[in-house]
Amino acid sequence: MAVTAQTYNVPNGSIAPDFNFTGIDGQWYHLYAITAQDKYVMLDFTQATCPPCMASAEAFAKLYELYGCNAHELVCVAVNGIAGQGGAVMHAYHAAKGGGWAEPPAIVEAAGGWDLSIAYGVGSAPTFYLIGPDNRMINNGIWPVVGLESFAAAFPAGHKMDVHPCSSAVGVPEQEQPTVCLFPNPAEERITLCHGNARSYRILDVQGRLCAQGALVAGSAVVSGLHPGVHIVEFDGRWRSRFVKI
Repeated sequence: MAVTAQTYNVPNGSIAPDFNFTGIDGQWYHLYAITAQDKYVMLDFTQATCPPCMASAEAFAKLYELYGCNAHELVCVAVNGIAGQGGAVMHAYHAAKGGGWAEPPAIVEAAGGWDLSIAYGVGSAPTFYLIGPDNRMINNGIWPVVGLESFAAAFPAGHKMDVHPCSSAVGVPEQEQPTVCLFPNPAEERITLCHGNARSYRILDVQGRLCAQGALVAGSAVVSGLHPGVHIVEFDGRWRSRFVKI
């Protein structure tokens, strides 16, 4: 495939073809069943060996995690139609290029990734596009992707998608996860993080841009210098939650 992003068979505003395939996570991804729940779908036609795909992988993983790991208004799915690039390859690809964010599910060639690529006329990688709850193509040319803001810019006016950060931790039993709390929330001067032995923090805006970082002091971080609005706080480089700065 060439490496200029565009979806060829589905113009913006047209009805996107339905699909129903199993991802490498074992879940079924049935487009019209997802959109019937009033959800948006972001697809990433990718390859594990193309440099532009590698460069945009972290932004797509960040989108997937910060918008709720497919549990809320936005469902993100990668599609790989290349033979031989199955689940093990995609897991290794994400581990190398995903930036530590949660791994989006993927439909690989053996599970229908090639068929889906043909149905949508995709002739380049990466190709990102956004489908609305009415099954219509909203944006079939999200490119270039330089960060999370590239995806956010493709969201339509009045959309219902919101940030719901999920954990990127893998293989940690639920009972072993530390209790997470932020207070006060909304916050004006500082927030206090209750999270076991957490020592450091990073604060991001809803587009994933770094706003502040540092060491926790008595479990607290100063937020008085932030702009008002919704922010994501990450501590010890692993756990995330959301708060509102007023």
